[in-house]
Amino acid sequence: MRGPSDRAAAPALDLSRLKKATASLGYQPPAGVGAGRQLQRINRDLGERLARGPARERAAVAQALAEADAALPADIRTPHGGVQAADVERLRQTGCLDLGSLLSGGQAGDIQRHLAAKPLLVGRAPDRSEGQAASLEAVPSDRHYACHGHLDLWSSPHLLEVASQDKVLDLVQGYLGCTPTLYALNAFWALPDRPADPQRQSFHRDLEDFRSLALFTLLTPVEAPEEGGHYYVEGSHDAAILEAALRADGADTKIDYLISSFFIPSLAMRLFHRTARHFHGQAGATLCADPYGLHRSVAPRQRPQLLLEIRFGTFFNERLFDMKIAVGARHGLLQRALAPLFGNGPSSGREQARQILQRLPATPRHRYVFRHMVRALSAA
Repeated sequence: MRGPSDRAAAPALDLSRLKKATASLGYQPPAGVGAGRQLQRINRDLGERLARGPARERAAVAQALAEADAALPADIRTPHGGVQAADVERLRQTGCLDLGSLLSGGQAGDIQRHLAAKPLLVGRAPDRSEGQAASLEAVPSDRHYACHGHLDLWSSPHLLEVASQDKVLDLVQGYLGCTPTLYALNAFWALPDRPADPQRQSFHRDLEDFRSLALFTLLTPVEAPEEGGHYYVEGSHDAAILEAALRADGADTKIDYLISSFFIPSLAMRLFHRTARHFHGQAGATLCADPYGLHRSVAPRQRPQLLLEIRFGTFFNERLFDMKIAVGARHGLLQRALAPLFGNGPSSGREQARQILQRLPATPRHRYVFRHMVRALSAA
C-alpha cells in the first residue's frame, strides 16, 4: 500500500507542471493559498478558460501543457514504447481508432455480475446522480441513464487492469503529447423505450479538455448501431481537417457552425448521418476517440446497454469532474447503524478503497496518471 509521501509526490509534481504551463500562457496562479488549494484553483481556472475561450485557442493551450511535461521526472513521462506510430498518426488524422477487444466477453460478464449486486443510481455519472433506483426497470421513463458509485465500479474485476495497461497509456500519451491525466472512469446504462437524449444522443462535442482521448468499451453486446451503437465523424476533432473535408465534398457550410453553435446537432446530422463511422460489436469491443470530435450515441430499442468510459486529458478539469467518494452516504440512518453487522457500511467502503489502491500499479508513472483517483481512494 502506498504511503503518505507517495500520495503527496504526484500533486506536487502536478502543481510544478501546471505553473510552468500557465506561466507560458501569461496566467498568474493565485497567491497566498496552500499548494493543494492553488492546484485546485489552477485546474478550475483552466476549466473556465476552456469553457469561455475561443475554440481556436485549444491547440495553443494543449501545446503549452504538453511542453510543460518537461517539469516531470523521466520515470513518469517516459513511455514504454508499446505503441505503433501509425496508430497515433491515424488518431491525429481521424480522431478515432478501433482497438479491438480490450476485454473478453467473459471478463465483460464478470463486471456485469459484480455490478448486479451493487446499488443503482439514476444518472449518467455518480457525482451528478439523482438518487437510487431499485432496478433498471424502476428508473423513471424521463431519465435516460443509470450508473453505479465510484467504489462499486472501481472494485469491479478487470477494470483497473485494462485502464492501467502501458500500451493504453502509451497510445494516449502519443496522442496528447504529454503524460496523461485520468479524469473519468465511469460506466453507465443507456436505457431503451424512451425518447432520445437531446444532448448525448444527437451530434455534439465534449468540451472537457484542451486535448483529450477516451476509451469506450462495450460491456454488453451491441449487434447493430440502432441497438445502442455510436457514431463518430472522422476528422471532426480538428478544425483544419474538417474544413478541408467539407471543401473537398463541396459542402457550402461555415466551419464555425460545426465548431461552436446551436446548429451543431441538426447540421451535423444533415451532413454526416450517412458517412459517420459506426461503432458496435461484441462485449469487450473498444473504440478510442477524441471526444471533442462530433459524435453521438443511439438510444437502444430493446434492452439496456452498459458502456465503460475511460477518459484521459492534459489536466483535471475541476469545473466539470469530481472523483470524491462519500463512503456510507448511500445508506439511510438505520442502515448505517446496522452496516457494521453486515459488512456493507463505511468500514466496508474503506476496505474496498484499500483493495482498489492495491490493484493500481505502484510505479511513478501510474501514481501520477491516476493521482486523482489515488487521492479520492486515500481520503475514503
